[in-house]
Amino acid sequence: MKLQIMPAPERAANARIAFSFGRNWKSFARFASPAVIQEAQGDIVEWLGSDPVSGKSVIDVGCGSGIHSLGLYQLGARKLVSIDVDPHSVECTRRFWQSEGRPPNWTVGHGNVLDADKMANLGQFDIVYSWGVLHHTGRMWEAIDNASRLAKPANSRLWLSIYAKGPDYPQHLKIKQRFNSWPWWKRQAYVLRFLYRRWRGERRVGKRFREWFWRGRGMNAYHDAMDWFGGLPYEVASVPEMTEFLANRGWVLDRVKEASESACSIYLFRR
Repeated sequence: MKLQIMPAPERAANARIAFSFGRNWKSFARFASPAVIQEAQGDIVEWLGSDPVSGKSVIDVGCGSGIHSLGLYQLGARKLVSIDVDPHSVECTRRFWQSEGRPPNWTVGHGNVLDADKMANLGQFDIVYSWGVLHHTGRMWEAIDNASRLAKPANSRLWLSIYAKGPDYPQHLKIKQRFNSWPWWKRQAYVLRFLYRRWRGERRVGKRFREWFWRGRGMNAYHDAMDWFGGLPYEVASVPEMTEFLANRGWVLDRVKEASESACSIYLFRR
């Protein structure tokens, strides 16, 4: 039976998006200690291995803080392109590029994955990486399609992270829209109150603050919460939908880590 992939509900014309992913990443980048960078790099090795990155061409679509672009570079990518639609994210990533001596094989710049013509001019890559980005474009399936076209036609991999689909999607969308309608101080107070309640629960079961606050892949609880509440546009997909959509474009699912609703499922495709 063929899956019916439903488009996301249209956002009201007067809906406000106050949150900037790039500003959030710029704030987070201040905490990018060597330990945080090493943890992010370890995530790449866990999914791709170290040797498969070395000598390969890689594109990071929606480079965010730039930490994972840095990890890909340090793992020996032969050619690395880091793009983001948010100028603050481009600035963050450029700082890491500068810290590495402005290597000529690493290019950092502005790019919109929905601009198919400009994406085509970037060339094709051995590895296409896009973490938690394509579901925030407002045209997720088009973005996934365009990202997949950046990969070479053979012996390439596509590593994506996409929000998991579930019955609470309409409610989650309303929460995000309401959050974006508030002034800055109210958004901050809401997130801090949310984190305090979460921490109280974690403390009761014996978890240490540092262990709870610092998340996997080098993220921390505060910036993770700001990202979730503020993140608009917002779309979701199920594992069967992702698998079928990309199978129709020549991709085979190599590995998946399925998440519960409100979190991101991780996909590694190959062809």
